[in-house]
Amino acid sequence: MITNKEATSIKPQGRRVSRDLPRMTLAAHLHPHGMRVTPQKLAVFKVLQRDNYHPTPDMVFAEVRKQYPMVSLGTVYQILDQFAEIGVARRIFSGGNRQRFDGKRSPHAHLVCERCGRIDDIEDRSLEALTERFARKFDFQIRDHYFEFSGSCAGCTRRRKRRNRLE
Repeated sequence: MITNKEATSIKPQGRRVSRDLPRMTLAAHLHPHGMRVTPQKLAVFKVLQRDNYHPTPDMVFAEVRKQYPMVSLGTVYQILDQFAEIGVARRIFSGGNRQRFDGKRSPHAHLVCERCGRIDDIEDRSLEALTERFARKFDFQIRDHYFEFSGSCAGCTRRRKRRNRLE
């Protein structure tokens, strides 16, 4: 998998690198799987690349539709499924089995609020150390992992405490 940092070393001739970086990064993911970059795939990819953004397929559809009004919800679902299958994005199931997607591929975990569905990223070196320790301890080659902590976010906890005081 090519990261954004690695893709910056590839400079297209006659074009600004910053504008082409998402296209080059996506192409690096798609081409080994025999897939090509389309405007719709690139638009979905850009939506997924936002920091700490874990959209539902409907949210992705709404964003992509602003740029491509003729795109269908089915096309967006198909692209998201392809991205999840080849590792460009990860499916996250938040409260009530709502499907969301995460385009951030660097090692991180999620805090998922079971009440409001909020999802926050956690980046902590100790998670990588834990993964490495498990790989050594069990003599296991870990290709991928997923850490998710579920509970109640600070906002929902405050609201619940407030309601309990009023009762």
